[in-house]
Amino acid sequence: MNAPSFSESPRASTGRRLSFFLLIGTERALLVDSGTQDGVFLVEVVGEKLAESGLGFADLTVAHSHSHLDHRSGDEALTDAGARVIGSTVEEVREFWNLEAWPEGVASLDLGDRLVEVLPIPGHNDNSVALFDHGTRALLSGDSMMRGKINVNDLSAFRDSVARLSRFIDDVDPRVILGGHLERANVPLGLAPATVEELAVLSERVSFVRPFARGDHFTIVYLRPIFAAMGGGFLLLIGGLLRRLVLAARRRRTRNGQ
Repeated sequence: MNAPSFSESPRASTGRRLSFFLLIGTERALLVDSGTQDGVFLVEVVGEKLAESGLGFADLTVAHSHSHLDHRSGDEALTDAGARVIGSTVEEVREFWNLEAWPEGVASLDLGDRLVEVLPIPGHNDNSVALFDHGTRALLSGDSMMRGKINVNDLSAFRDSVARLSRFIDDVDPRVILGGHLERANVPLGLAPATVEELAVLSERVSFVRPFARGDHFTIVYLRPIFAAMGGGFLLLIGGLLRRLVLAARRRRTRNGQ
């Protein structure tokens, strides 16, 4: 069984190095994430790997760990090359994987002597998923579980997803967990399955009044209170400017009256 082909895009739009994974079976292949600003580079790399296995882009399905642009910016180039690209909305993801009870349930895709299971884990993004490759026992967790900073948009959904992910890890017993980004060149990509316990603890420490929690492997950042504070600061700024304009207008009227 071939290991998942792993590549890093040095041109990921976030500035953090993005990982994408190519899983090749005997009948078809699955690319997990496509984020790059160089579609030609992506098509060349994937095309070479497919050709080595006697497959082409017509045999390729492109899935995403979630719908943020830095994980799907190569979709257009892959579509032009002939690949099938799964849509980025919750409805499109749910329909393709036949996950009627989203976010509950587990889906599967047989690539030909290579089974991939898919688990919904919304929270970082509303359509986040984790994918488990039975052939290599690698769990691909996207930005929901990766070494370094994890941004959370929906905290309640994220906590539920971490609990669901923990149960899934107990069931499938992955050899390694591979996240969606590399923070620094000298930091290893993989995580031990047991680190999901740390992720669960940190997710409970985060709240609206305490939007940050840091552990040995992860730093969780709850975005909603941060955006709310930024929005409040913006309103205060606008209010201060309007007050200065009103006072200036009053002074002009006073001078004109004199």
